[in-house]
Amino acid sequence: MTDIKIESKSSWYLKCLASFILTFAAFFVQYPQHVIDSNTQTFHSHGDLLVTHADLMYHVKYDTDGTFNGMNYPEGDYIFMTDANGSFATVFRWINNNIYNIEGILPGLTMGIIYLFLGFCGMFLFIIMRTMDVSSWLALMLAPFITLLSPQMARFVCHLSLSFPFVIPMIMLWTLRKYKVPKIELWDLIFFFVTFFFFMNNAYIGFIMCMFAGVIGFVLFMKGIKTGEHRTASLIMMIAPVVITVAVYIILKITDPYNDRLEEQWGFFHYNTHLHSFFFPRYSLLAGFMGKNISNDFRSIEWGNNLGLIPIGLVGSYISYEFLRLVKYKTWQPLLPKNTMMNVFLIASFLMVLFAANTNVFSIKEMIESYIDILLMFKSTGRFSWPFYFVFGVFSVRILQAWVNKLNFISKKSKWFLIIPLLLFYGYEVNYYLGQIFSELDADNYLTAPHSDVTLKIYEEAGINQENYQAMVAVPLLVGWNEKILMKVHNRTEKGAMSIMALTGIPMINGRLSRNSTSKTILATQMSSHPLIKKEALELLPNDKPILIIHGIGGYHWLSFGEQSLINNAEEVFRTEKYIGYKTSKVKLQELYDDNVNYAHNYIAERDSIPYNFIARYGYDDQKTEKSLFGGGALQLDEKDYPILDIERDFEKDSTTLKLSVWTDITYKKYGMPEYHVQVSDEDSVIYKSIFISREFKDVYSDWIRSSHKFTVPSGKIKIKVVAKNNQPYWIDELQLIDNANGASIMKLEDGTVLLDNYKVGQ
Repeated sequence: MTDIKIESKSSWYLKCLASFILTFAAFFVQYPQHVIDSNTQTFHSHGDLLVTHADLMYHVKYDTDGTFNGMNYPEGDYIFMTDANGSFATVFRWINNNIYNIEGILPGLTMGIIYLFLGFCGMFLFIIMRTMDVSSWLALMLAPFITLLSPQMARFVCHLSLSFPFVIPMIMLWTLRKYKVPKIELWDLIFFFVTFFFFMNNAYIGFIMCMFAGVIGFVLFMKGIKTGEHRTASLIMMIAPVVITVAVYIILKITDPYNDRLEEQWGFFHYNTHLHSFFFPRYSLLAGFMGKNISNDFRSIEWGNNLGLIPIGLVGSYISYEFLRLVKYKTWQPLLPKNTMMNVFLIASFLMVLFAANTNVFSIKEMIESYIDILLMFKSTGRFSWPFYFVFGVFSVRILQAWVNKLNFISKKSKWFLIIPLLLFYGYEVNYYLGQIFSELDADNYLTAPHSDVTLKIYEEAGINQENYQAMVAVPLLVGWNEKILMKVHNRTEKGAMSIMALTGIPMINGRLSRNSTSKTILATQMSSHPLIKKEALELLPNDKPILIIHGIGGYHWLSFGEQSLINNAEEVFRTEKYIGYKTSKVKLQELYDDNVNYAHNYIAERDSIPYNFIARYGYDDQKTEKSLFGGGALQLDEKDYPILDIERDFEKDSTTLKLSVWTDITYKKYGMPEYHVQVSDEDSVIYKSIFISREFKDVYSDWIRSSHKFTVPSGKIKIKVVAKNNQPYWIDELQLIDNANGASIMKLEDGTVLLDNYKVGQ
């Protein structure tokens, strides 16, 4: 190993500073406007990136403690259970309240820190490579390339809390330090607090850091298990990350205000690493050569690790050399000198890849999911292969250094015939990669001045402020990441809601939050439910001040019948080019509900003497069950493919439109909701197939969701089959299949419950 102490301290510090500056400058040269105008320039004008900024801005400007009150009104949520960079938001709020007002520069401050931390990544990589016998000039040139080709760069357009590539090289550097100095020291305390800070900021980042450190320690321990060599160092590497992980877990568990977040979140084996994701993932140069960018969906950023053609080629040259040396040229000397920690890094990062690949390697999904409990919150396991990218990059530079050393024996100048083309191509590949990620994404940040001035003036003229409104509802429904309710995000609605929340302090009843409480997701969804469903969230509102409804222009066809009813019975108070604001109140919404209940009773009374003719109906009340919605019984689906309807009927008309509706239980125990597969057949063949997914509907009553599906059948003898596909036991209740031409269905249950079109009619 190169002993960095042979250099003077001033020379060493200057080189570390140079690596920091070169890496930061490499990004700055590409995107100077984003660095210079970080407060007003953004990589995305909607979506997760702007939600992150808006949430952080609200917390700093309006919150008084660790509760984020911008969503889930009136209870809010824990700031560390959002994607709002909880650690940074907490620090920024303290600075804003106690030192200096930074409210106007929060997005720029956040992005500026992220951009600067690219420099730390380059500096740490430089130190790692120098410690592993790479020359200073080669380490200085290649550290920026490895940094800017890293998978975290794709997060600049969405999840900012994942946009810190330096954390993995930091782990490598810390373990190198422990390998050299196997004792507890001040650097360990700094490492502890930095890791803890980023763990609290984003659990994914923290767990990847701690897991990688622990696995490195484990591999080093196993290498010396017979001799006892490096035992102290390996134990420190294993114990420290465990202590950090346990500390974060206890803090989050004790301070979490909700106990109904999904216990098994999204599934451990989701977005896992694929073999091709190392060679031609989305945005990579090789994917561009192969025409794969279009076929690789956006979600591939979850598992993508763009190793780069140069590192792949260098590692390939090493493997070829060693293979030839082994089978033919036995007099050849090994290309690389032995390096214990490099070998440990390779093994540890490969084990992380196996963890990230999981079911692509081992078919152990059901068994593992039964035992790993809280780890199921880490759905995107592909991210756990990120350490392999950095280890592979450093390893490839060591190989390049070895080839340079060999060429130096031939001629001091000959190495440049290798180095210059490789550096030029590497630079071209980095430029291509970043260009693909950030292609056509330059946009003005509408949350900051001067771009926010126009909307703020509109809000002021319309009286949109905390004094006049207590909360808002966004329609179409704006919720996210709970997984039990899944809705497409209407960008203009989101833009309006985020703007008002961040700029005026009016909170949302909706909750577009990471791992949202299931009960809060249901309450928010219920605001978009059918007018016959009482809005339980209204009972929680602390005062009678008006409620603002935000609707994005062009999204009316996205609205449910309940959302249309909200808008049609509200007063328009302002309008921008992208969204409209409406005014309503608890009293008006209660009156609207009462009017609809009265209408339903009148409708039923007019048809009371006519029994409704169902095509099929199952109330499941023949025997009492432990859970039900209407009546005394329900049906439990305890198989993955469960037939809930299988009938054969004669239809006389040439075309009959049928409507199927069913209520499905929502549970927070495990991710997933049933899919209902409809198949219609005549005597000869299947004539219609479709799928409707229970979590894509908005009608929520208690903790049940009503799903429905319309389809048309021809005349003759028709067989209709509906199969529920689910990943866990579920309950369903009140399945109805009706002829849509007969009007809304009417059903009176033995306990006095009256259903109209499969909705309970209130008293």
